Amino acid sequence: MADISYWSSSTVESGFYLSSHTHQPKSVNEAAQGDDNCTSRSGNKDENAERKEKRIQLSSSLQCNIQSDSCYVTLNWDKNLEGISHANINQAKKDTEELMKKSVITDDFERKETIPSYEEGLRQIKKKRRLEREKTKGKNWFQMPAPEMTEERKHDLTILQMRKALDPKRFYKGNDIKALPRYFQFGEVVETPADFYHARIPKKQRKSTIVDELLADVETRKYNKRKYTEIQEAKRKNLGPYKHMKRLKRKKH
Repeated sequence: MADISYWSSSTVESGFYLSSHTHQPKSVNEAAQGDDNCTSRSGNKDENAERKEKRIQLSSSLQCNIQSDSCYVTLNWDKNLEGISHANINQAKKDTEELMKKSVITDDFERKETIPSYEEGLRQIKKKRRLEREKTKGKNWFQMPAPEMTEERKHDLTILQMRKALDPKRFYKGNDIKALPRYFQFGEVVETPADFYHARIPKKQRKSTIVDELLADVETRKYNKRKYTEIQEAKRKNLGPYKHMKRLKRKKH
């Protein structure tokens, strides 16, 4: 019994081995199904190729049927340049410059060691507002600016404070402050046509500053020269206040 069982198991194993390696012939129906699968695969490939061709189509392909006159971009430069003027171009440049002033990225952005913070604190905001307020006198003074103090402006303001000494026969109100003002403006007097012959200064006699106008005036120069000689004579004779000043100098020594 042991030999028979051993033989039967070996035959089963040998049969399994043969069935696994032997090629059995296919029937007609199975062959037809295989052909149908091959044709369906080839049909799917053709459809995928057509879809890819549709996707790859470029938008810049030539289309001769389209009229170029109705397009957004026309090729007739003469008609396009008629609506463009230098004023529009300059206005566009000004607008861009104003926007760039508000931009965070400035021209010297690459040279900065640290990136400035975009969000400002409460103290920085108050400081900026204070600086903006200090640029003008305020709405009660029609936003009078505080211009840069130059030598010419300094001389003109000094003469305006010393206006009492310019003409002794004319009364001027005293100054409110002793120092030079911080907020000021210089204007130009425009004469009316009625003052063309009797109250108008010719263009040749007009100067750019008050100092130049006073130096060009003959009467003012005579008066200043006479007063200067009187002051020098009083100093030499120790008269008036100069006598008291000399006495104080002697006490110091």
